[in-house]
Amino acid sequence: MRSSEARGLTLVELTVSLAILASMLIAVAGLLAVGARRLHEGGQRTRAATVVQGIHEELAGWGHRELYVRFGHDGSAAEVVADTRRDPALARWRRVLDRDLPGSHAEVRLRPADALEADRLAGARTMRVEVSVLWRDRERGRRLSLCTVRG
Repeated sequence: MRSSEARGLTLVELTVSLAILASMLIAVAGLLAVGARRLHEGGQRTRAATVVQGIHEELAGWGHRELYVRFGHDGSAAEVVADTRRDPALARWRRVLDRDLPGSHAEVRLRPADALEADRLAGARTMRVEVSVLWRDRERGRRLSLCTVRG
């Protein structure tokens, strides 16, 4: 029992207070870890989106036929896939990815927008252009893509 003049906390009150404080600190630490992970992932997506948009804008300046010719094709294929790891037309973007998102690569995929209209790129009036950046984050594959149709 406490006298009316006694001040301070009993051992039980102190233990309960410390337990509550410890549980709150653990919860806050967990939130900080989740926040740091989300911030990291958001930074990666932002860098990938910047590269995807940049490649897309560069391709927008190329003519219809130039799209597949620059990637070394004559238009007889139904699909062309170019990759920053091996295609000289995308070499500039390889350097950007190496700097901004190490271990990643970009792909450009071209195909007729309407498969019934044409079975090869050279005969297609409209072309589907898909630009993607692929990378790994904590052993999980990630992909960010932008797809448009050009006439």
